[in-house]
Amino acid sequence: MRHILLGFIDGLITASTLASSLIIRGAKISVYFAVSLSILVATINLINAFVAEYVHQRREAEEVYYKITLNDVKDIKWGYLKRIMANSLKDGVRNFGASLGGALIVLLPSTISSIWGLTSMIIGIILLSYHLAGDIGKIVETAILIGLAVAMGLIIGLIFPIVA
Repeated sequence: MRHILLGFIDGLITASTLASSLIIRGAKISVYFAVSLSILVATINLINAFVAEYVHQRREAEEVYYKITLNDVKDIKWGYLKRIMANSLKDGVRNFGASLGGALIVLLPSTISSIWGLTSMIIGIILLSYHLAGDIGKIVETAILIGLAVAMGLIIGLIFPIVA
């Protein structure tokens, strides 16, 4: 679940940051650009999630091994490493799907108009906040935090535009 939520947030923020100069100016975004940028963002997030999860799981395995044997880890068995890699890849793929969704939620409506893109971004933030939080106070708090992250991404994207 963690990788799904992180992927969605990453996709939403990264796509908003990279395309903000276009979205805010009201420039026309093509469907090809929206899909291409979404796939790029999601692929980068997949790689990041895979590497981070692999390192984390390997470190945990080494700690457990040490606690059981009281010996330093020389080699972890190849079969166990394959399982760690497979689990890490599954998490990366989950992150990819969620990241792709987060990016597309902003970019596809932006192909119609900037207002649609900004509106879908707000709806995405609210829906994600609802999913993450239980009560109304937590929903508002979570929406504000995610909204601030997206706003910071938009500002950075406007200051340092990737696409002119």
